[in-house]
Amino acid sequence: MVGLARNVRPKKIGSAHQSCWICGANADFTQEHFVKRSDIRTVLASPSLNQPLYVNSWRPKGIPSTSRQATVRNKLVRGIRNRTFCFDSPICKHCNNTLTQPYDDAWRELLAHVRKYQRKLSVDERIRWATVFPINTQQRLKELQLYFVKQVAGLIADSGMNTPLVEFQRAMQNATTFPHLRIEFFILRGRAQPIIVRTAPFATLNASGDLVRLVYEYILRDFGVRITYAKRAIHLPTGKFAFDPSFGQKWLNCNPALSTTL
Repeated sequence: MVGLARNVRPKKIGSAHQSCWICGANADFTQEHFVKRSDIRTVLASPSLNQPLYVNSWRPKGIPSTSRQATVRNKLVRGIRNRTFCFDSPICKHCNNTLTQPYDDAWRELLAHVRKYQRKLSVDERIRWATVFPINTQQRLKELQLYFVKQVAGLIADSGMNTPLVEFQRAMQNATTFPHLRIEFFILRGRAQPIIVRTAPFATLNASGDLVRLVYEYILRDFGVRITYAKRAIHLPTGKFAFDPSFGQKWLNCNPALSTTL
């Protein structure tokens, strides 16, 4: 089946946030995509009768949810502007279109670089960061991390989990690195099932319902990103495959251990 978007988080009936979850504004709302339209275009072009796009009704493991029970396992989506791909929690136009735009751009630049060389990339590929971001490399790496900080914060805001967003908000508003997040990249090879887009969040909660760790995978065809958020460093991945802009890493190291994640 062509154009199957698997494991994209289902929509919820409502959201605990009635104001912008970045700055707290109470008006001029827009919606943030957790699957970017530009991302879908890079792997599917435009949905059509010959290339239909579906959303799978998979429910995230461990994520508190008020989602309605899905009646259709694979729901046909008529176009990539569909709100199915948006967070429910509101975000104001300034935060979405101005404040966080450099973060979105950093992700698009990385994805464009990977797409250019994708057929040649191996599961243990190394990519020099300076070739991805030749100008202001360290600043762009910080903005790349903040793109995923925004994605994780949006997921938490939607879920209603007992996790304050103050540190997320501070990092995004001040464009500073976020110490509680690590990013791992991987290349998938030899899959039996075609996947266009897959988002898979998994949360670990303590007995009080507080978030201990959240692992979020975002896969576009055969390029994947695993984002791990945890308040305590002991729950974060370490080593050369765990990216954090404050580490001063010169290379993007694809983690071969994640190449069989599916």
